[in-house]
Amino acid sequence: KPIEGAEVYLNGTLKGKTSQYGRFMLSDINAGTYEIVVRASGYQDWNETRQISGQGEDIVAELGYDRASVTIRAEGPDRKAVTDAVIVIDGQVVGVTDSQGRLNTALVTNKVYAVTAACDGYRNISVDAEIPLGTTEFTVPLVMEQDINVWMLVAGVGVVAAVLLAAVAIVRHRRSRRNRGRSGGRDSL
Repeated sequence: KPIEGAEVYLNGTLKGKTSQYGRFMLSDINAGTYEIVVRASGYQDWNETRQISGQGEDIVAELGYDRASVTIRAEGPDRKAVTDAVIVIDGQVVGVTDSQGRLNTALVTNKVYAVTAACDGYRNISVDAEIPLGTTEFTVPLVMEQDINVWMLVAGVGVVAAVLLAAVAIVRHRRSRRNRGRSGGRDSL
């Protein structure tokens, strides 16, 4: 993709900027060895030392995107940090969150990444994060919902059921004792 407005330097001197087609023509250049640098916002500098014959020749400079310092922040719905969450970016494990629920990494700008977090006691979360061109710092917030442990839920329901059954049994036992006591008194009269 052509980059408009990229600055072209020859031996450290700015010679001009590229057109909308990503082109710039150097004219009145004597044959010799020159250091050529191309700079554009949001891209890594491109440089090359080149022997130039002095006759028309094309030099293609392919600029890579800059990198941004990206902070992945994992937290619960209560805004508390989720520590030791495993962070995966585009299928590759990049690390785990620290005590503040953060992980810092450098990512190329102008790209969309699939960011996933996994931690015991929480549901996995995955988001698509686009790092805009020209960005130097970026934060990806991940809100992780607590995972309900099915066995703890079953155990909790079992305890509640046992308590209710015990209460019903006690009430029935007391009623049956009262009923026996009342019927025994009537028969003796």
